[in-house]
Order: sequence, then structure tokens, then C-alpha cells
Amino acid sequence: MNTLEAIKARRSIRNYNSTPVEDEKLKTILEAGAHAPNGAGVEVFYSVVRNCEVLEEIRSLARTPNQAPDYDPFYGATTVVVLSAEPHPIGCDQANAACAAENMLLAATELGVGSIYLLGFVLALKNDAATMQKINIPEGKVPLLGIALGYSDEAPAAREVAIKNVTYID
Repeated sequence: MNTLEAIKARRSIRNYNSTPVEDEKLKTILEAGAHAPNGAGVEVFYSVVRNCEVLEEIRSLARTPNQAPDYDPFYGATTVVVLSAEPHPIGCDQANAACAAENMLLAATELGVGSIYLLGFVLALKNDAATMQKINIPEGKVPLLGIALGYSDEAPAAREVAIKNVTYID
């Protein structure tokens, strides 16, 4: 699969089975993130969470009173990678994490691993210093986003996307 094929094939998976992601594939996905563009030297840190109890703790943090008690922001994924960085005044922390995440999502697609870009749980995690410490977010860094990884019994079909909202100035 080449890069453009991976871009077109990538889908957000929202239903994972219990099959764990192999260590070698996880390493390749993390390496893809590390090779992302990096502005202002703001380093991205990766916390790989595979411990079931810790994942459940983060799920509980993310549940709001108006959500179902079984709400799962990770859709049953067996692995969640939390990307964090030191806050940057013009947003290089967020941009760098987003670039790393996209590389990781595309690598996962190429390797046949399901993935989804996650934001919903981050606010709750940011407000819980004990859980941030438990998942080894370094001092002075803040969680910015997450990626759920795993395998699914579903395979959403590729879709055609029209190019719109483009202006050319020649």
C-alpha cells in the first residue's frame, strides 16, 4: 500500500474486538509518529496504555453524568496512545501532536490495524494529575489527543471524497 492508498483507505474504527496489537506493529506505528514534522522543537511524548484497569480508570474519568454508564471513549480498543507535549504559545504543541497522530493513523492503516483519533477524554485526563502520573505523562507536559488502536470485525468501505472549498490564486 502506498501513501495515497493509505490516506484513502484510512477509516475511524468505532468497534474493536479483544485482539491485542502486536508489539512489532505498535513499534512501527510509534516510529511513524516520531518521524512527523516538528515545529519549534516542541517534542511529543507518547504514553502507551494497554493495562485494562488503567484504561477503565480513564474511561470513568471521561464519562459525564449525561452519558450512559457503559460509555467507552475508546470503543473497546485494547491499546490507547496518549500524545502529550509542553504547552507552546502559538500552538506548536498541538500541531506537532496532530502531525504525529496522522502519521500513526496512516501507518496503522497500512499494517491492517484499526485506529481512531480521539479528543473527548483529554479534558478529563488533563484535570486528573494522579492518572496523568500513572500513564507517565512527564512533568510540565499536557495530554493533547489520543489514538485508539486495535482490531475490528468490521471493515468500513472506502468512500469518495470531493475536493471542495479550494481557492487558487495564480
